[in-house]
Amino acid sequence: MGTIHAGDFLRRFCSHLGMINQVVKAAQEAVHKSEELDMRRSPISVAAAVSSYDSPAVR
Repeated sequence: MGTIHAGDFLRRFCSHLGMINQVVKAAQEAVHKSEELDMRRSPISVAAAVSSYDSPAVR
């Protein structure tokens, strides 16, 4: 079993939120950047934070 990354959760979260492809790509870039910065946060927390940024509840 390998390491779990935020990107592993991101697609599922974005799909459940009904995000358009352009927003999903932006979210993927944000997750990638967070991994580059080595933020040492739970992958599920990073994916949830990034994907919820554009959810209807935030608007």
